[in-house]
Amino acid sequence: MSIAEPCVHSDTSIQSENIDHLGIVAAVARDLNIAGRINDALKPADSQRAIDAGTCVVAMIINGLGFTQRQLYLTPQYFENKPVGKLLGKGVKASMLTDHALGRALDDIAEYGATELFAKVSFQIAMEHNLMGQLNHLDSTSLSVHGRFEEAEDDVPLLTYGYSKDHRPDLKQVVMSLIVNGPAQMPLWMEALDGNSSDKTSFHETIATVNEFTAQLELGIPCKWVADSALYNKDNLLGSDYLWLTRVPETIKEAKVLVSAEDQTVDWKTQDNGYKTCSYRSSYGDCEQRWMLVYSPKAHHRESATFERKLAKQAGELDKELRRLQKRRFNCQDDAQKALSEISKPLLRYFTVDVTIEPIRRYVSKGRPGANSETKLVGYQVQGHAKRNEAAIEKALNSKGRFILGTNDLDEKAYPDEQLLRGNLCGLPLCQQQNCINEEIDAYLCTSSRLSSELRLCDIYAGRVFNSTQRAQGSSLLTELTR
Repeated sequence: MSIAEPCVHSDTSIQSENIDHLGIVAAVARDLNIAGRINDALKPADSQRAIDAGTCVVAMIINGLGFTQRQLYLTPQYFENKPVGKLLGKGVKASMLTDHALGRALDDIAEYGATELFAKVSFQIAMEHNLMGQLNHLDSTSLSVHGRFEEAEDDVPLLTYGYSKDHRPDLKQVVMSLIVNGPAQMPLWMEALDGNSSDKTSFHETIATVNEFTAQLELGIPCKWVADSALYNKDNLLGSDYLWLTRVPETIKEAKVLVSAEDQTVDWKTQDNGYKTCSYRSSYGDCEQRWMLVYSPKAHHRESATFERKLAKQAGELDKELRRLQKRRFNCQDDAQKALSEISKPLLRYFTVDVTIEPIRRYVSKGRPGANSETKLVGYQVQGHAKRNEAAIEKALNSKGRFILGTNDLDEKAYPDEQLLRGNLCGLPLCQQQNCINEEIDAYLCTSSRLSSELRLCDIYAGRVFNSTQRAQGSSLLTELTR
């Protein structure tokens, strides 16, 4: 068997470059004209620049979706083995993507306003691709930062200590607020907030700002706001001029009673996926609203298992407390009773303790005691054991898997219970959707003014803009890229 020798031409060179999954990203970015939209919004580009700000942003998006977190000056190294011209446009080279070029792009965004630019580009894309829906989902998350900026700390107002959702209270942080809309959960608004900002305040401020922004666009689409229980603020409910849907916090007495109601007293209505609902009316905070009690079998199973683990742990702690008391000797019954009252109250919420206070007697004389040997009282000892309070446990289990949704939309025909439940479930919290953002992000930025610009890119790093558009369009453009 003969093997033909390959024909080699001396004037032909073959070069291999990795495109991986980034071709789809670049294709959709080109289809959405992200670079062009950014360039149109920012100030006219400097003729001396080798690369415009819009292309720099797309490069940083591709870099972020390449699952790498590096300093800006290492960006050319990331692109050196990739077809940069295919990804970013004809004539663009990896050597152009210097930290100076990328940094100036971030500075331009910061000067224009990262939130305003993000909203302008996002709303344009959403309206052109018919992605707008009637529900705005609002949530926030915290991002911890490392190192320090060259400016004094007083000059970095966003960076401060606060409640850390990623469990790093030792680090300064910034809070990112995000709004998604429609079935595709298209991101429409991103805002960098003070690291110590409270959702109970910032949610209402963000909604007011966005409503003012969208009024200028004359969308003509009334939107309902969906957020977690932080939106349910008694001081702001009555004065709100927008429709809202949120989870009612169970710290409210009325809600607590409703959630713990016995199952047979609730007029349940079966919904899809095993959910059960029951509607009520409430005037909490002098605001007329609809409440819907919801039961989820999956949540009940999950929460019940967690509750049983908690009970097992508390039972062990209570037994330890009792053994410690049984080893002590008390001078009188009152002292023993006082020691029993010092048992941690939370441990007795789901347990009862059967105790007796026994006298401790000792023989007066030494040696082997006789039948009539005299004894004397030397103290008292606690004897007892703990058992489960089944009635309290059953009542607690009865509330597992239940929660209450509230809305000020009283039109049950236009907005029935089925849509009320679907509207709450179709958008997961930002802390669940943005797992890649919630992880620690090493942001290597020279100035604090670039921080909000970088946060704007964090949302695009998650691929949400690209996932919200028609993926088929990206596939067809990918063919053009790889020709």
